[in-house]
Amino acid sequence: MINLRRFLGLSLASLVLFSCSKNNDVAPNTDGSTPTNVPTTFGVRHDIPLSKYETIATNQAPFNTSDYPDFTPVVFINADHGEASGTCTGTLIGSQWVLSAGHCFFDPAKDTAPTSIDKLSILVGADPNNPIETRRVSALYIAPSWLDGGDFYKYGNDIALIKLASPITSVTPAAVNFTMDAETIGSTVWYAGYGDYSAQAGQDASKRSKKHALENILDRRMGGLTHVINGVNNEGGTLAFDFDDPSGIINTLGDSYANDQEKALGSGTSTNKALDWEATTVQGDSGGPLLMKINFKWTVIGVLNGGVTEPLVGLKDGAYGDISTFTRTASFRTWIQDTMKK
Repeated sequence: MINLRRFLGLSLASLVLFSCSKNNDVAPNTDGSTPTNVPTTFGVRHDIPLSKYETIATNQAPFNTSDYPDFTPVVFINADHGEASGTCTGTLIGSQWVLSAGHCFFDPAKDTAPTSIDKLSILVGADPNNPIETRRVSALYIAPSWLDGGDFYKYGNDIALIKLASPITSVTPAAVNFTMDAETIGSTVWYAGYGDYSAQAGQDASKRSKKHALENILDRRMGGLTHVINGVNNEGGTLAFDFDDPSGIINTLGDSYANDQEKALGSGTSTNKALDWEATTVQGDSGGPLLMKINFKWTVIGVLNGGVTEPLVGLKDGAYGDISTFTRTASFRTWIQDTMKK
Protein backbone atom coordinates (compact mmCIF):
# COMPACT_ATOMS: atom_id res chain seq x y z
CA MET A 1 0.00 0.00 0.00
CA ILE A 2 1.28 3.43 -0.89
CA ASN A 3 2.08 5.64 2.07
CA LEU A 4 2.14 8.84 -0.02
CA ARG A 5 -0.97 10.68 -1.15
CA ARG A 6 0.56 12.53 -4.11
CA PHE A 7 1.05 11.13 -7.60
CA LEU A 8 3.13 12.51 -10.44
CA GLY A 9 1.17 11.58 -13.55
CA LEU A 10 2.08 14.43 -15.87
CA SER A 11 0.98 13.17 -19.30
CA LEU A 12 -1.76 15.39 -20.67
CA ALA A 13 -2.82 13.79 -23.97
CA SER A 14 -6.40 13.40 -25.22
CA LEU A 15 -8.30 15.31 -22.51
CA VAL A 16 -11.93 16.39 -22.67
CA LEU A 17 -12.38 19.43 -20.42
CA PHE A 18 -15.30 20.85 -18.48
CA SER A 19 -15.09 24.22 -16.74
CA CYS A 20 -17.01 26.18 -14.15
CA SER A 21 -18.16 29.78 -14.23
CA LYS A 22 -17.65 31.02 -10.66
CA ASN A 23 -16.52 34.59 -10.16
CA ASN A 24 -13.08 34.96 -8.67
CA ASP A 25 -12.26 37.92 -6.43
CA VAL A 26 -8.64 36.96 -5.77
CA ALA A 27 -5.77 38.88 -7.33
CA PRO A 28 -4.11 36.57 -9.88
CA ASN A 29 -1.10 34.60 -8.70
CA THR A 30 1.09 34.40 -11.79
CA ASP A 31 4.39 33.19 -10.33
CA GLY A 32 3.11 30.41 -8.06
CA SER A 33 4.55 31.93 -4.90
CA THR A 34 2.91 30.93 -1.62
CA PRO A 35 1.49 33.95 0.27
CA THR A 36 3.15 34.51 3.63
CA ASN A 37 0.27 36.41 5.23
CA VAL A 38 -1.99 33.36 5.62
CA PRO A 39 -2.17 31.32 8.86
CA THR A 40 -0.53 27.91 8.85
CA THR A 41 -2.76 24.89 9.24
CA PHE A 42 -2.98 21.18 8.44
CA GLY A 43 -6.07 19.70 6.83
CA VAL A 44 -8.73 21.78 8.56
CA ARG A 45 -9.41 25.47 9.09
CA HIS A 46 -6.97 27.03 11.55
CA ASP A 47 -9.86 28.59 13.48
CA ILE A 48 -11.85 25.37 13.97
CA PRO A 49 -10.61 22.41 16.05
CA LEU A 50 -10.33 18.97 14.46
CA SER A 51 -12.76 17.66 17.10
CA LYS A 52 -15.61 19.58 15.42
CA TYR A 53 -14.96 17.83 12.11
CA GLU A 54 -14.90 14.52 13.99
CA THR A 55 -18.27 15.30 15.57
CA ILE A 56 -19.81 15.98 12.17
CA ALA A 57 -18.66 12.53 11.01
CA THR A 58 -20.63 10.88 13.82
CA ASN A 59 -23.86 12.53 12.61
CA GLN A 60 -24.63 13.69 16.13
CA ALA A 61 -27.18 16.53 16.41
CA PRO A 62 -27.28 19.04 14.80
CA PHE A 63 -25.45 17.16 12.02
CA ASN A 64 -28.12 14.46 11.68
CA THR A 65 -30.44 16.27 9.27
CA SER A 66 -30.80 15.96 5.50
CA ASP A 67 -28.41 18.89 5.16
CA TYR A 68 -25.61 16.42 5.88
CA PRO A 69 -24.75 13.04 4.36
CA ASP A 70 -24.94 9.86 6.40
CA PHE A 71 -21.28 9.15 7.13
CA THR A 72 -21.76 5.69 8.68
CA PRO A 73 -20.98 3.86 5.37
CA VAL A 74 -17.46 5.35 5.46
CA VAL A 75 -15.12 2.64 6.75
CA PHE A 76 -11.48 2.27 7.78
CA ILE A 77 -9.25 0.02 5.66
CA ASN A 78 -6.23 -1.55 7.34
CA ALA A 79 -3.56 -3.08 5.13
CA ASP A 80 -0.25 -4.79 5.73
CA HIS A 81 1.75 -4.48 2.51
CA GLY A 82 5.35 -4.83 3.60
CA GLU A 83 7.26 -1.58 3.93
CA ALA A 84 4.32 0.33 2.46
CA SER A 85 1.87 -0.80 5.14
CA GLY A 86 -0.72 1.77 6.06
CA THR A 87 -4.34 2.75 6.09
CA CYS A 88 -6.96 4.02 3.69
CA THR A 89 -10.62 4.92 3.67
CA GLY A 90 -13.49 3.23 1.85
CA THR A 91 -17.26 3.40 1.45
CA LEU A 92 -19.77 0.61 1.91
CA ILE A 93 -21.87 0.64 -1.30
CA GLY A 94 -23.40 -2.81 -0.86
CA SER A 95 -23.70 -5.09 2.15
CA GLN A 96 -20.54 -6.91 1.01
CA TRP A 97 -18.88 -4.23 -1.12
CA VAL A 98 -16.48 -1.40 -0.25
CA LEU A 99 -15.44 1.22 -2.80
CA SER A 100 -11.91 2.62 -2.47
CA ALA A 101 -8.81 3.72 -4.42
CA GLY A 102 -6.57 1.43 -6.45
CA HIS A 103 -3.35 2.94 -5.11
CA CYS A 104 -4.27 1.80 -1.61
CA PHE A 105 -3.48 -1.74 -2.75
CA PHE A 106 -1.21 -1.44 -5.77
CA ASP A 107 1.48 1.05 -6.79
CA PRO A 108 2.18 0.49 -10.51
CA ALA A 109 5.62 2.07 -10.13
CA LYS A 110 6.76 -0.25 -7.35
CA ASP A 111 4.55 -3.30 -6.90
CA THR A 112 4.45 -6.51 -8.90
CA ALA A 113 1.15 -7.62 -7.37
CA PRO A 114 -1.68 -6.07 -5.34
CA THR A 115 -1.95 -6.44 -1.58
CA SER A 116 -2.91 -9.98 -0.59
CA ILE A 117 -6.48 -10.09 0.69
CA ASP A 118 -5.38 -11.87 3.86
CA LYS A 119 -3.52 -8.65 4.75
CA LEU A 120 -6.70 -6.55 4.56
CA SER A 121 -9.38 -5.83 7.13
CA ILE A 122 -12.34 -3.43 7.23
CA LEU A 123 -13.25 -1.57 10.41
CA VAL A 124 -16.70 -0.03 10.92
CA GLY A 125 -17.30 2.97 13.15
CA ALA A 126 -16.09 6.49 13.82
CA ASP A 127 -13.16 5.36 15.98
CA PRO A 128 -10.92 2.72 14.36
CA ASN A 129 -9.24 2.15 17.72
CA ASN A 130 -12.57 0.78 18.97
CA PRO A 131 -14.42 -0.50 15.89
CA ILE A 132 -18.06 -1.46 16.08
CA GLU A 133 -17.50 -4.28 13.61
CA THR A 134 -14.57 -5.81 11.74
CA ARG A 135 -14.64 -7.77 8.49
CA ARG A 136 -12.13 -9.83 6.56
CA VAL A 137 -11.88 -9.59 2.78
CA SER A 138 -12.78 -12.32 0.30
CA ALA A 139 -11.76 -10.56 -2.94
CA LEU A 140 -10.04 -7.42 -4.21
CA TYR A 141 -10.73 -5.91 -7.64
CA ILE A 142 -8.70 -3.02 -9.06
CA ALA A 143 -9.66 -1.16 -12.23
CA PRO A 144 -7.71 -2.60 -15.20
CA SER A 145 -6.54 0.86 -16.24
CA TRP A 146 -4.90 1.40 -12.85
CA LEU A 147 -3.22 -1.99 -12.94
CA ASP A 148 -1.88 -1.13 -16.40
CA GLY A 149 0.38 1.66 -15.22
CA GLY A 150 -1.73 4.01 -13.15
CA ASP A 151 -1.27 7.61 -14.39
CA PHE A 152 -4.27 9.21 -12.68
CA TYR A 153 -3.88 12.64 -14.27
CA LYS A 154 -4.01 11.13 -17.74
CA TYR A 155 -6.65 8.45 -17.22
CA GLY A 156 -8.64 9.28 -14.03
CA ASN A 157 -8.56 5.61 -13.07
CA ASP A 158 -7.61 5.24 -9.38
CA ILE A 159 -10.45 3.03 -8.14
CA ALA A 160 -10.97 -0.39 -6.54
CA LEU A 161 -13.66 -2.61 -5.05
CA ILE A 162 -13.36 -4.88 -2.02
CA LYS A 163 -15.69 -7.82 -1.44
CA LEU A 164 -16.19 -8.66 2.22
CA ALA A 165 -16.09 -12.19 3.56
CA SER A 166 -19.45 -11.59 5.25
CA PRO A 167 -22.06 -8.83 4.86
CA ILE A 168 -22.44 -5.76 7.05
CA THR A 169 -26.14 -5.43 7.86
CA SER A 170 -25.99 -2.71 10.52
CA VAL A 171 -25.12 0.04 8.02
CA THR A 172 -27.17 1.31 5.09
CA PRO A 173 -24.87 1.36 2.03
CA ALA A 174 -24.22 4.67 0.30
CA ALA A 175 -25.76 5.46 -3.08
CA VAL A 176 -23.34 5.85 -6.00
CA ASN A 177 -23.70 8.24 -8.93
CA PHE A 178 -23.50 6.62 -12.36
CA THR A 179 -24.92 9.54 -14.37
CA MET A 180 -22.38 11.54 -16.36
CA ASP A 181 -22.51 15.29 -15.76
CA ALA A 182 -24.82 14.98 -12.75
CA GLU A 183 -22.00 16.45 -10.68
CA THR A 184 -22.69 20.20 -10.73
CA ILE A 185 -19.69 22.52 -10.66
CA GLY A 186 -20.01 25.09 -7.85
CA SER A 187 -22.14 22.82 -5.66
CA THR A 188 -21.37 21.96 -2.06
CA VAL A 189 -19.74 18.57 -1.59
CA TRP A 190 -18.79 16.62 1.52
CA TYR A 191 -15.93 14.26 2.17
CA ALA A 192 -15.30 11.86 5.07
CA GLY A 193 -12.24 9.80 5.93
CA TYR A 194 -9.66 8.68 8.46
CA GLY A 195 -6.81 11.00 7.48
CA ASP A 196 -3.77 10.84 9.72
CA TYR A 197 -3.73 13.71 12.22
CA SER A 198 -1.81 11.75 14.86
CA ALA A 199 1.24 14.05 14.69
CA GLN A 200 -0.81 17.19 15.31
CA ALA A 201 -1.09 19.01 18.63
CA GLY A 202 -3.59 17.43 21.01
CA GLN A 203 -3.56 14.07 19.22
CA ASP A 204 -2.28 10.73 20.51
CA ALA A 205 0.47 9.66 18.12
CA SER A 206 0.07 6.02 19.20
CA LYS A 207 -3.56 5.83 18.05
CA ARG A 208 -5.33 5.86 14.72
CA SER A 209 -7.11 9.08 13.81
CA LYS A 210 -10.89 9.14 14.08
CA LYS A 211 -13.25 9.64 11.17
CA HIS A 212 -13.75 13.29 10.24
CA ALA A 213 -16.02 15.02 7.73
CA LEU A 214 -15.55 18.24 5.78
CA GLU A 215 -17.28 20.36 3.16
CA ASN A 216 -16.01 22.13 0.09
CA ILE A 217 -17.09 23.35 -3.35
CA LEU A 218 -16.69 21.22 -6.47
CA ASP A 219 -14.35 23.18 -8.77
CA ARG A 220 -13.38 20.78 -11.55
CA ARG A 221 -14.99 17.96 -13.51
CA MET A 222 -13.43 16.04 -16.37
CA GLY A 223 -14.48 13.07 -18.47
CA GLY A 224 -13.54 11.36 -21.68
CA LEU A 225 -10.21 10.04 -20.42
CA THR A 226 -9.76 6.82 -22.37
CA HIS A 227 -7.11 4.17 -21.76
CA VAL A 228 -7.02 1.51 -24.49
CA ILE A 229 -5.88 -1.90 -23.21
CA ASN A 230 -5.76 -4.82 -25.65
CA GLY A 231 -8.17 -3.00 -27.94
CA VAL A 232 -10.67 -2.29 -25.15
CA ASN A 233 -11.56 1.28 -24.16
CA ASN A 234 -11.34 1.91 -20.42
CA GLU A 235 -13.06 5.19 -19.56
CA GLY A 236 -12.00 7.45 -16.69
CA GLY A 237 -12.67 10.85 -15.19
CA THR A 238 -11.60 13.25 -12.45
CA LEU A 239 -13.07 15.73 -9.96
CA ALA A 240 -11.29 18.29 -7.78
CA PHE A 241 -11.63 21.03 -5.17
CA ASP A 242 -9.24 23.42 -3.44
CA PHE A 243 -8.80 24.47 0.21
CA ASP A 244 -9.62 28.17 0.57
CA ASP A 245 -8.46 30.20 3.55
CA PRO A 246 -11.07 32.26 5.45
CA SER A 247 -9.46 35.56 4.39
CA GLY A 248 -9.86 34.66 0.71
CA ILE A 249 -6.21 35.26 -0.12
CA ILE A 250 -5.40 31.77 -1.46
CA ASN A 251 -7.58 30.31 -4.22
CA THR A 252 -5.41 27.86 -6.16
CA LEU A 253 -8.06 26.72 -8.65
CA GLY A 254 -9.03 30.33 -9.28
CA ASP A 255 -5.66 32.02 -9.71
CA SER A 256 -3.51 32.34 -12.83
CA TYR A 257 -0.81 29.86 -11.83
CA ALA A 258 -1.11 26.15 -12.61
CA ASN A 259 1.49 23.39 -12.69
CA ASP A 260 1.15 20.41 -15.02
CA GLN A 261 -0.99 18.38 -12.63
CA GLU A 262 -3.41 21.24 -12.06
CA LYS A 263 -3.61 21.88 -15.82
CA ALA A 264 -4.53 18.22 -16.30
CA LEU A 265 -7.67 18.81 -14.21
CA GLY A 266 -9.00 21.20 -16.83
CA SER A 267 -9.59 24.93 -17.07
CA GLY A 268 -12.02 26.89 -14.97
CA THR A 269 -12.30 29.25 -12.04
CA SER A 270 -13.21 28.89 -8.38
CA THR A 271 -14.84 30.90 -5.64
CA ASN A 272 -12.45 32.04 -2.91
CA LYS A 273 -15.08 31.83 -0.16
CA ALA A 274 -14.22 29.36 2.58
CA LEU A 275 -17.24 27.40 3.80
CA ASP A 276 -18.10 26.97 7.49
CA TRP A 277 -16.60 23.47 7.54
CA GLU A 278 -14.07 24.00 4.76
CA ALA A 279 -11.09 21.63 4.85
CA THR A 280 -8.97 19.38 2.65
CA THR A 281 -7.78 15.77 2.58
CA VAL A 282 -4.57 14.33 4.01
CA GLN A 283 -2.66 11.06 3.97
CA GLY A 284 -4.92 8.22 5.10
CA ASP A 285 -7.99 9.79 3.51
CA SER A 286 -7.25 8.06 0.19
CA GLY A 287 -10.15 6.00 -1.11
CA GLY A 288 -12.79 7.97 0.76
CA PRO A 289 -16.00 9.30 -0.81
CA LEU A 290 -16.83 12.67 -2.31
CA LEU A 291 -20.55 13.20 -1.74
CA MET A 292 -23.01 15.51 -3.49
CA LYS A 293 -26.77 15.85 -3.15
CA ILE A 294 -28.28 14.71 -6.45
CA ASN A 295 -32.08 14.64 -6.82
CA PHE A 296 -32.38 15.35 -3.08
CA LYS A 297 -30.21 12.37 -2.14
CA TRP A 298 -26.61 12.39 -0.92
CA THR A 299 -24.63 10.32 -3.41
CA VAL A 300 -21.01 9.23 -3.86
CA ILE A 301 -19.64 11.00 -6.94
CA GLY A 302 -15.91 10.43 -6.46
CA VAL A 303 -13.18 8.38 -4.79
CA LEU A 304 -10.18 10.22 -3.35
CA ASN A 305 -6.96 9.73 -5.28
CA GLY A 306 -4.90 12.32 -3.42
CA GLY A 307 -3.93 15.76 -4.57
CA VAL A 308 -1.84 18.04 -6.72
CA THR A 309 1.83 18.25 -5.74
CA GLU A 310 2.71 21.84 -4.79
CA PRO A 311 -0.14 23.76 -6.46
CA LEU A 312 1.85 26.74 -5.19
CA VAL A 313 5.64 26.63 -5.01
CA GLY A 314 6.70 25.05 -1.73
CA LEU A 315 3.13 24.56 -0.50
CA LYS A 316 2.89 21.75 2.04
CA ASP A 317 0.24 19.03 1.98
CA GLY A 318 -2.80 20.01 4.02
CA ALA A 319 -2.10 23.76 3.91
CA TYR A 320 -4.45 26.40 2.55
CA GLY A 321 -4.32 26.07 -1.23
CA ASP A 322 -4.16 22.27 -1.17
CA ILE A 323 -6.01 20.65 -4.10
CA SER A 324 -7.76 17.29 -3.63
CA THR A 325 -8.38 15.03 -6.63
CA PHE A 326 -10.96 12.28 -7.11
CA THR A 327 -11.84 9.51 -9.57
CA ARG A 328 -15.36 9.97 -10.98
CA THR A 329 -17.71 7.09 -10.19
CA ALA A 330 -19.86 7.90 -13.24
CA SER A 331 -16.93 7.05 -15.49
CA PHE A 332 -16.80 3.57 -13.95
CA ARG A 333 -20.49 2.66 -14.00
CA THR A 334 -20.06 -0.49 -16.09
CA TRP A 335 -16.96 -1.68 -14.24
CA ILE A 336 -18.51 -1.15 -10.80
CA GLN A 337 -21.84 -2.73 -11.68
CA ASP A 338 -20.27 -5.73 -13.42
CA THR A 339 -17.77 -6.31 -10.62
CA MET A 340 -20.47 -6.25 -7.95
CA LYS A 341 -22.20 -9.16 -9.70
CA LYS A 342 -19.26 -11.44 -8.86
